[in-house]
Amino acid sequence: MQGHSSNESLLARMEGELASCSICADRMHSRKNPPRILACLHTFCSACLVTLAAKGKGGVACPSCRATTRMSDINALAQNYSLVRMLEILEIQVREIYRT
Repeated sequence: MQGHSSNESLLARMEGELASCSICADRMHSRKNPPRILACLHTFCSACLVTLAAKGKGGVACPSCRATTRMSDINALAQNYSLVRMLEILEIQVREIYRT
């Protein structure tokens, strides 16, 4: 029983720290709201970057470091595929814990 509690705690921390956008605090999803990388290498959810891009003139100022990333639209930004894969693994782990 102790294993479940520590696994759940670890997954909760991972979800809070890594799977959530630091702007909106919503969980990023690999398909619905994929994480995208700015030129400064900070990552945010697509929805927040769309909002930031609408405020900028041909670019986005990073909320973390204020560096500007020039772009024509959100699809010009690469998805953070490492984080996408980690989100997929996290979803699998959550299903396995609650299935047993």
